[in-house]
Amino acid sequence: RQFLEHISYDTVKWDDDFLGDTTHGGYQTAVNGAAAVALAITAPTAAVRSGTATMETGTDDNGYSNMSLGLHYYGVNFAVMAAIIRMDAITSVKVECGFTDVTSGTDAGAVNALDTPTFTATDAAVWCFDTDATLDRWQAVGVANGTAATALQPTVIGNFDGDAAPNAAIYELLVVMLQDGSARFLRGDMSDPALGTEADFSRGLEITYDSNWQSGFITSTVALTPWLFVQARAGATNRILTIDRFMAWQRRNNS
Repeated sequence: RQFLEHISYDTVKWDDDFLGDTTHGGYQTAVNGAAAVALAITAPTAAVRSGTATMETGTDDNGYSNMSLGLHYYGVNFAVMAAIIRMDAITSVKVECGFTDVTSGTDAGAVNALDTPTFTATDAAVWCFDTDATLDRWQAVGVANGTAATALQPTVIGNFDGDAAPNAAIYELLVVMLQDGSARFLRGDMSDPALGTEADFSRGLEITYDSNWQSGFITSTVALTPWLFVQARAGATNRILTIDRFMAWQRRNNS
């Protein structure tokens, strides 16, 4: 239901397909490390009708680039964040996608250590992939007023190669939905199992993983922001996160 609320007039919406020549002024961005690059737009062309944006980690170990909106989103308003993203490589990299409690330029990631997990944020709910972790696959994690929820560690998320890790240079949809103090994590893509490939946008979106609602993942009344974060996990290794679409919405009134 919340996923479909994106088309309702009763919701407050942010939806960016990066169609212009410059990024929207509402974004907050931050970088750290040599050659790190903040959010930058690639406008659409006649051949590629949808624009994209990129963030680059630069060449320092633990260098990063991140982006957020403002602290205007709440669990009590059933906030949703969704992004279509891809990584240029899935080695020596950390990526976060979801909600956190500070804007860009404050924290070097919402998640401190994925294995435990421990958090830099006091309240956050994110998809996280980190090659420094023991399990280098997508995990869904949350923290509510400093108390970490038990991480969701799926072994299969429905991608064409049958595991739970992202694939280099292949788009996937990541969604984090909030409902009071609970969170729900979705993953989807455009796939052709017969060809063993993904990101064929002519085939339409397929949701391939649904965590269902998980309690204790967030504090319902804490102000949050939609958040994307990419970090290098080795020196001399620039990692690029490409964003095809960035969306966030919530109900206008408390539910």
